[in-house]
Amino acid sequence: MKIEQDDPRLTAYVLGELSPKEAKQFDHAIAGDPALKLAVQEIERTQSDLLKMLGSETDTLLPKHRSAIMRAAREASGSDKIVSINPQRKSFSIWTWPLSAAAVVAATMVAINLIAPPNSGNSGGNVGNGTDNGLGEDYVAVDNGGQSQNKIGLPLVTGNKSLTQITRSIRDAGNLPSRQDVRIEEMLNAFPLDAKGSVALFQGNTLGVEVVKCPWSPSGSLVFVKIRGAKDKSSKLTVEFQSNESSIISSRLLGFELEQNDRQRKDMPQQLSAGQETMVALLVESKSADLGKLVWSVNGETAPAIDLVSNYEKEASSDSRFASLICGFGLWLREEKPAIIDDALILALAREVAAESLVADRYDFLELVDQAVKAKSN
Repeated sequence: MKIEQDDPRLTAYVLGELSPKEAKQFDHAIAGDPALKLAVQEIERTQSDLLKMLGSETDTLLPKHRSAIMRAAREASGSDKIVSINPQRKSFSIWTWPLSAAAVVAATMVAINLIAPPNSGNSGGNVGNGTDNGLGEDYVAVDNGGQSQNKIGLPLVTGNKSLTQITRSIRDAGNLPSRQDVRIEEMLNAFPLDAKGSVALFQGNTLGVEVVKCPWSPSGSLVFVKIRGAKDKSSKLTVEFQSNESSIISSRLLGFELEQNDRQRKDMPQQLSAGQETMVALLVESKSADLGKLVWSVNGETAPAIDLVSNYEKEASSDSRFASLICGFGLWLREEKPAIIDDALILALAREVAAESLVADRYDFLELVDQAVKAKSN
């Protein structure tokens, strides 16, 4: 299905006015086209700006949507039962609009015409090098401090307490948490998540890997890695990301401060207990689909390396979409790149996740996201 950037149906898609069948076609088309994704993001930003000028309330999950989420959560509470709400896109709008659809289309098309599309076949070719990339200042790839690391050691063990601290701040105190309380790696490990792109097995230990498009960066990929120990014995493991130096722009282990990476690598535990599991996320900015590879060893013996290649034609798993929301929400709480990772983006990610079959703890997380946006506006 071919969709152009000036197609007025993009606005109808954002407003939730397409039929379920057509909306699904747009989902797939937009997911595989960075230029269309940018156009959709700009429509959402334009809507948000217009709402602010008109004095409307801050964007939130709509009451209908939130009620469905909480109803399903109550039904699934105390169990691992999966409850599907399967909302139809026509049953709700992303934002409640005081303007006619025609006015929205007109305002949005003006905004889109001011944005130059990314270069065909090389959407990130000039990103991060100080040259004009045709996307404007707000769309410069997230370089996370301007440092590029060609080798990053991955942790085998992380905590999972950060989400509890974040929840207390938002729900009990009505405030956003402090920056140091937001640890993305701990947030990820507060949920049972898998990386379902590919799995490698060596001496009973496994690495699961999934590469997905980064929702907030035209040239970025999120690489989720699930490290799982052998069931019957502990093992000494090392896992390292080695980037493709010819195309890499920057890379970062999400949840770890850049200036602490050297110390953290030295202090990382190398012993993985039997059956122990850890999920970590890398944000990799690259000019090509070849991101690099994972190099790992078990008990001093080198395991076969895993090539990391982005393939956005392949649909992301529900776990990776939820993990992407967690990462984006963590960066939003830390106020990293606020011009790009804003309220509208986080709520859009939450709505996409809400359209899937979820267990109770994931519904509760969506409610937490909604409450955080409200707390920020107060």
